[in-house]
Amino acid sequence: LGTPVYLYCVIIDMCLGVYRRFLSPSSPQYRPVSIYRPEKEETEVQQEQEIEDQKEKSSTDQKEKSSTDQKEKTGKDQKEMSSNMAEACKSGLLQITVHSAKSLRKSDIFGKGDPYVVIKVNRVKVHTTVVKYGTDSPRFEESVHCILSDIYDSKLAFEVYDKDMIGVDDTIGCAFVNLSKKPSIVNSPLLLSLPDRNDCGSLYVSVSFTPMGIIRPPPELH
Repeated sequence: LGTPVYLYCVIIDMCLGVYRRFLSPSSPQYRPVSIYRPEKEETEVQQEQEIEDQKEKSSTDQKEKSSTDQKEKTGKDQKEMSSNMAEACKSGLLQITVHSAKSLRKSDIFGKGDPYVVIKVNRVKVHTTVVKYGTDSPRFEESVHCILSDIYDSKLAFEVYDKDMIGVDDTIGCAFVNLSKKPSIVNSPLLLSLPDRNDCGSLYVSVSFTPMGIIRPPPELH
């Protein structure tokens, strides 16, 4: 019985020696095996956060740029539209009507005159009324239409003459209208005058202007 006990003691002593040398935490050869997976380092987390922030900022910048570009385009389109509307509003159809005249100056010594009216737009003759014989208060009721390229730079002239059978027709009086100031007149009297006198009578006219965008051509312009 002494031998087995001795062997057991030797084996136990050997096991304790191995434990002390290799498995004990105080042993230099001790190398614990950890199954714990450490979390990501703080630097790596910061880098990933910076990448996400850059992506978000880039997306925001793109949206802001797109919004800015859209606003600029809208503003440009509005300016172009306003410019086009302004251009369309200054050109259009002008209608001129000569209604009548009253108390026209006598150019003949005997009897009454034979008046008629010449209408000019920017010094260009556009219409001449019929002659009304033997009256100083004629009634014409004649209209003319013409196309204007710029109403703000246009003027009307109404020249009233006395028809003579012989020689040059006498001028009874003239009246002028600046369309930039009066684009519309409704059966209003224009005072006729000459360079050397003002009491030459009155001419009743109507003037209306229709911008190009809403023009409805009169029958004679079809």
